Amino acid sequence: MIKIKIKPKSRQNDIIQTVEREREREQQQERQEKNCCCDEIRKLRCEMETMKTEMAEIKQYLREFQKKEEIRRITDGDEAVIRGAHSSDSEFSEWINGLEMMPEDLEKLFQSKDIIDWACHFIMGDLNKKKIHPYPLCSIKDSKNDILVYDSKRWRKISDAELFTKFTDKLFKKILKTLHNGKMIIIVEY
Repeated sequence: MIKIKIKPKSRQNDIIQTVEREREREQQQERQEKNCCCDEIRKLRCEMETMKTEMAEIKQYLREFQKKEEIRRITDGDEAVIRGAHSSDSEFSEWINGLEMMPEDLEKLFQSKDIIDWACHFIMGDLNKKKIHPYPLCSIKDSKNDILVYDSKRWRKISDAELFTKFTDKLFKKILKTLHNGKMIIIVEY
């Protein structure tokens, strides 16, 4: 008969294997928790980015709405305050018809290199000379190209083309009238 010897398993190996299994389980749980946390963090980041873009859109919409409201209030004749006053002392059409062209103004025009610059100085000079306050034309704060004129006892928005036409018609008629009346002699040197 053959004798078989059964060796009992060592307790140390069992303990080591058990510890290793526990470590693996813990690591797996940590990975799962990290993945879960990372997924939650990613979701929160996406939600935060979405909220930021929505907030920016809302702010832009609010700015546009405020500008439209300001223009509407002013053009509807509400009690909007423009440069500290509800109305102007004179109407735009009266003021532009009353522009006075003097021979000195023509001399400045001919000496000027830029007709637009000259026209701006001429207009501001006339407004300051007549001491009209508030002016019968103004611009809206925070708006680059919106110009308002006071006509028919209310402020209204005027288009660039209309404003340009009115100024050029009046200014050039006044220039021609001054030249035609012989108030100024033009000396041309070659």
